[in-house]
Amino acid sequence: MKQIFAELFEVIFVHDYFVDKILRNIELLPTPATRQQLSRAGIILKKTDSGLIGLIELKLDDLQKTIANLPGQIFPLIFSVQPTDVYFENYSELPLNKAFGQTYFLSTREVKPYKITVSCEDHVGEKDLCHLKPMLFEYLLPTVASPDKLVKLVDFNKKELLETFSYPDKNSTQSILVDLRQWGDGSYQLQIDAQVVLSFYADSYLHSLRPWGILEIAKSAIGKEQPIAINFADRETYWKYIIIKKYQLDKKIELEIISGSSIRFLPANIPLTDFFVSESPIALSERNNSPNKIQGKSEGVLSPITLPHAGKETLTRDNMKRNPDKLVSEMYVYL
Repeated sequence: MKQIFAELFEVIFVHDYFVDKILRNIELLPTPATRQQLSRAGIILKKTDSGLIGLIELKLDDLQKTIANLPGQIFPLIFSVQPTDVYFENYSELPLNKAFGQTYFLSTREVKPYKITVSCEDHVGEKDLCHLKPMLFEYLLPTVASPDKLVKLVDFNKKELLETFSYPDKNSTQSILVDLRQWGDGSYQLQIDAQVVLSFYADSYLHSLRPWGILEIAKSAIGKEQPIAINFADRETYWKYIIIKKYQLDKKIELEIISGSSIRFLPANIPLTDFFVSESPIALSERNNSPNKIQGKSEGVLSPITLPHAGKETLTRDNMKRNPDKLVSEMYVYL
């Protein structure tokens, strides 16, 4: 009998840094539990140029009937997300203050008629960070809370209160033991007086793996015409040209940069060296636009010379204190 397979879901990675917007250097791997669920449901994964697709054999030649017959307990499907390019976070506009133990949690929380996205906004960013925990861990409570406060463990997806902890006596260790083994892997919160003190995802396997990110695919996101789109923004940095006057060029010659865009480059002179810094951050994808050029301010002193565009390899913190949370792309030019 001829088997007919249909596309159950597709995951694509989109990145503003690339001309074709396709992010290829990323790996999606199902967890062991999800691998078993996929096998049980007869779902086959196939890697694509921009992500992966899930295929399933059609029953009664109807995809929606096939989906309706899927066992509900196989969802959500959980994948580890791992970029394979060592420069990925250099050219991706992601927070610089990611804490140890945090991971990017990408869930298909928004399903609309025209798109499925893993983020509340357009691009993956700080709002998608959460702590990754094992199924059993000790949590050190904030010292500012009053002893009469209650600590609540909440299932984030179901918005359901699971357990309540009394605040420990002030003479004892100010911590609680969180045991999630009876509820299973998933997204949770610890709350004190309805204030969230910890948002986390619990999974002992993933915690041991420490992946860059986690992708959660809910049943509501499958069987759609639109792919599950994971979008990344292009990193913006201050572009800094360090000019070294080495040979016959008079050290006193004044230089200027002709910008290939609307952003100006501001000069700053130091002994034997000139450097120019962009007035505001520039996206690294600007390397595809018109080049910047350097020339002498006086006519005929130095003809325009094309300058390199910033690359993903050399980025440093902004030591000029324009904005310490931004990065600088330093480029040396020898004249």
